[in-house]
Amino acid sequence: MLLRRDLFRIFAFSLYLVAAGAPLFSQAVSVAPLQQDLTRTVKLPIDEWLDQGERLEIPWKVSLSRPLLTYQLRNLVRVTAEVPADLLQKQSISHDLHFIVKAAPERGKWEPEESYSHFRVEAKLDSRSELQMLAELYLQPGIYTVATIVYDGASGKRNLSFTRVQIGAPAGEALPQLLGSLPKIQFLPPPDNAAPLAAGRVLLPIATRRPVQLDLIVDLSTPQETSDVRPVVFPPYPPYPFDPEWGPLPTRRSKTEATGAEVTRETYEQSRLLQIASVLSAVDLKQGCIEVAAFDILRRRTILPFTPAMEVKWGKIRDEILSPDREESDFPPAAINPRSSPDVTAKFSTCRKRMEAPTEAAI
Repeated sequence: MLLRRDLFRIFAFSLYLVAAGAPLFSQAVSVAPLQQDLTRTVKLPIDEWLDQGERLEIPWKVSLSRPLLTYQLRNLVRVTAEVPADLLQKQSISHDLHFIVKAAPERGKWEPEESYSHFRVEAKLDSRSELQMLAELYLQPGIYTVATIVYDGASGKRNLSFTRVQIGAPAGEALPQLLGSLPKIQFLPPPDNAAPLAAGRVLLPIATRRPVQLDLIVDLSTPQETSDVRPVVFPPYPPYPFDPEWGPLPTRRSKTEATGAEVTRETYEQSRLLQIASVLSAVDLKQGCIEVAAFDILRRRTILPFTPAMEVKWGKIRDEILSPDREESDFPPAAINPRSSPDVTAKFSTCRKRMEAPTEAAI
């Protein structure tokens, strides 16, 4: 017999109710927002709490995933905190909950940034449900301490848990050099049903003997979906497939009804391609320039006209692709000659001038 439990999931954070019968059969149902805030405006003595050490006054369970190397060449770690609703509401019906995640390198100071979510519980919850908080962050190779905190402003009770995380260094010396311009700790935006995409650029300098123009063309098309595919919901937040800690690969089409966002295999794969493209576009030609364009070849749509690599906003492209309000008409038809528009021509001329500027030959 399968036991049924409900999950109030708080992503670093968004909140909705998930009724799960089993990992392969889960369904999201909408719930009214619980006056949730994603930016901390209330002053809390976080530093004092961290100095005082671990504390347990609210029933909960905290776990961290094993590090997962993404296509952005960065290690992804997920923090999960679960609070059983029945045990929580034995203390009181109403709660004013603040969830905070902090991180610090070994023998280093706590990172000023944090993941935060605040919401109020003012009605009785289903005794089978759980409040679940998820947060994600990128960590460079090293040893870190992750602090997970929940504070109930209604009762004054709080929990604090420390977890040690070790990110192994890759073989060779190339990767640490590539990540030299990136922060060692980077908190990610609220998780969604796609591969995460963080800001920042890796270092990929390439010496050339003569001026070079490199065109990076990203094809975001995937096989056409038939109109009669029945929506099937999959467990939320599987950034990568075939990993039991992260869930299965998305089905062909699924919908998160709480947010209204339709998540398909197409958008899932597109988000992973954007990770790869964001790294390749960071190539730094010592003589020359890089132009980037993104198309949906099968549907003949232009996602991004040819643009200098340094000007591409990959996060904005990701948001547009995953937007629940996105329509096919939002993207212009792909031009036969994508460099023919005046805007693209002007940007291309800038690239050409940069190539033609006198430079010393690379050794």
